Amino acid sequence: MTTVMTMTSLSVIMAVMVINLYERGNKSKRAPEWLKTFVLNWLAWMLRMTHDMDRLAKSIRFVRLFLQVIILKYEFNTKSMESSIEHA
Repeated sequence: MTTVMTMTSLSVIMAVMVINLYERGNKSKRAPEWLKTFVLNWLAWMLRMTHDMDRLAKSIRFVRLFLQVIILKYEFNTKSMESSIEHA
């Protein structure tokens, strides 16, 4: 019974917070920095949520790493070809 009451209380509190933030609109000041940090970082982490920008950043890092590997292979191949031409 206590678990049900706790979950109900939390859902009501969260609903009131969401409605309060939604109804604010542009009438009031912006959300405080600590609230942004809590919602965007900690709450998202707890709910296992990721932003599209995170996935985009990971893909950009992967492409950059992939291109670096290709460039290194190309440089190694050209150096080995140059050395084989010089020794011939």
